[in-house]
Amino acid sequence: MDVADPPVGSGDGHLSRRPLQASSGAAMRTPHRRIPPHVVPRLLTVACLLLGALSVPVAAQGVVSREYEFKAGVISLLGKLVTWPDNVAPNSTRPLNIGVLGQDPFLEGGVNQLDRIVAAERDKGRQIVVRRFDSAKDYQPCHILFVSDAAGEKSLERNLVDRLAAARKLTDGKPVLLIGQSLGFAKQGATANMLFDRTTNLIRLEINPDAANRAGLKLAPDLLRLKLVDIIRDKN
Repeated sequence: MDVADPPVGSGDGHLSRRPLQASSGAAMRTPHRRIPPHVVPRLLTVACLLLGALSVPVAAQGVVSREYEFKAGVISLLGKLVTWPDNVAPNSTRPLNIGVLGQDPFLEGGVNQLDRIVAAERDKGRQIVVRRFDSAKDYQPCHILFVSDAAGEKSLERNLVDRLAAARKLTDGKPVLLIGQSLGFAKQGATANMLFDRTTNLIRLEINPDAANRAGLKLAPDLLRLKLVDIIRDKN
């Protein structure tokens, strides 16, 4: 696959009534495949379960944090709720490529949660590949790029600021879903940002439709209507 060359809020799962803003510009002219209507409700139900699975305070109830189990699930889910341009879109012969830039944080409970969820999806016939990059110089084209808070062992980007900047440079103008977990990242150009509250064991998912439009990505409209999603616009 050559992606480089061509051009989840509350946990109740109810839909809000705010209208969607229409996309504009080149992103509207990019051909996209439609997400089958019958698939969306099932995916949104899964999203609600993922993001609202634990509603009791961790400290008070002694619940073990499942931060990266949830985050890995959200990444997998977004791979179903985002449509890429036809010339790079995952299909039966082109796997969904997920990249992790920096130190892989998904090891939780003795298991790499991203690998576990990807393996489960493969068992269902879904084609997914996970790639890990210590540094931006190691990057290979991906559909989804997750930016870690921590530097990889051989990373040239030793701090988060440098790593975020490198990730934006790598994906600028390319059909890549840039995902982070850092405060303010969605306002800095990421399409999605996962903020985990350790007191409630819940995730707030920020989505930046402006960033998606620039990348030529189409977001499922029902995703943007969910109360469990905060819509973020570009920082002026």
